[in-house]
Amino acid sequence: MKNRILIIPLVAVIMVFAAAGPGNARSPYVPNYFSYDPEWKGELPSIGGYVDVYLTYAQQYDGQFNGLEAQKAAFTVDRAELFLQHRMTDWADGYFEVSITAFDSTDINLDEAWLRVVVPLGEGVTLLGGVYDVPIGIGANENIDIWNWQFKMVNLLVAPWSITGGLVEYELGELVNINFWIGNGWGYSEPYGVNAPAFGRDQPDTEMLYGGRLGVSPDEMFDVGVSVVWANEQPDSDLPWRSRTMIDLDFRWLDLPDLLGALDFELWWLEVTDVPIGGSLFENSQAYGAVVQFNFATPMESLSVSLGYEVLREENGIVFGIDPNTVSDLMPEGIPVINQTRQSVEVTPIWALGDHVIVALSWRCDWSNKDVFTNHDMNPTDFAWLTAWEWYYYF
Repeated sequence: MKNRILIIPLVAVIMVFAAAGPGNARSPYVPNYFSYDPEWKGELPSIGGYVDVYLTYAQQYDGQFNGLEAQKAAFTVDRAELFLQHRMTDWADGYFEVSITAFDSTDINLDEAWLRVVVPLGEGVTLLGGVYDVPIGIGANENIDIWNWQFKMVNLLVAPWSITGGLVEYELGELVNINFWIGNGWGYSEPYGVNAPAFGRDQPDTEMLYGGRLGVSPDEMFDVGVSVVWANEQPDSDLPWRSRTMIDLDFRWLDLPDLLGALDFELWWLEVTDVPIGGSLFENSQAYGAVVQFNFATPMESLSVSLGYEVLREENGIVFGIDPNTVSDLMPEGIPVINQTRQSVEVTPIWALGDHVIVALSWRCDWSNKDVFTNHDMNPTDFAWLTAWEWYYYF
């Protein structure tokens, strides 16, 4: 079983490079596709939102490291979303979005709240400030915008997510996009993040975060960009300061044939300096990974099928943190997982029912070279799967 699954990475990469011929340009900063309309203008604000519910069954006991923390069989009213967009002119607009999440407790989260102004200099300079989604990678930050039920591991555990700060964007015609942004810290997904302790999922909010992206869209056929992100952090007053650096390459085929609704590819690399590896020993640790996702049309106009594959390799637990099977009363902090490779595959048929309902039925499997999952019989295992049936009502 495992050998057959490991063939998938090679097949996925071959499909990407075989298909990457023809491609529509996108802005480097894209708010939620679902809610924000870049063409809309009106005297009154545009208001909308959605409600997301799902039923899951997880084969693993503790739901560890699947982004929505699905445990066994569960029905969840996951998320209610409300947005407000106001644009009266071509040169300025504002956006506000909140979400209500319902897991073990109900939380209200500010997802985005920003103002944007287009300055008439040369080809055009855009200034944005507030709370906004970080404009790198291929993974959307909104449930209803992602092609599969599950968020990508790189979005949940590696890349910055939503930050408070400012962004400057410059467009050279329709070919080149350049942006630079700064934020208060390396913000992760608060509603969905996996709270791995130890050295995996530190939140370096002690220093400013800096990032930027250079994007190219030749003849509006495809969009490819390189992003660099850097921040300092001090996770513990007894530990030295260290830095976190990420380089990300994202690719989107935009001029798609009728067969495809999406073909996206992402490669990334992360380094965390001075990671504790025992006693007074420290070393620089790295992680890297790849994501590929497709959406295929079917003869039924209302039905499409999405396929996603991801691989993630890390050193010294800088992404996943501890092995949960090592946690005990004698060692509550657990032991970081060393040199782990994690892979996932997800298949999701998506139905659009009328004008206001989307239904997705997803199957996902995760496997590792380490026994980091826990079966229902409480034994460690290297393989886990889950299925999810999700409904969206949007307005």
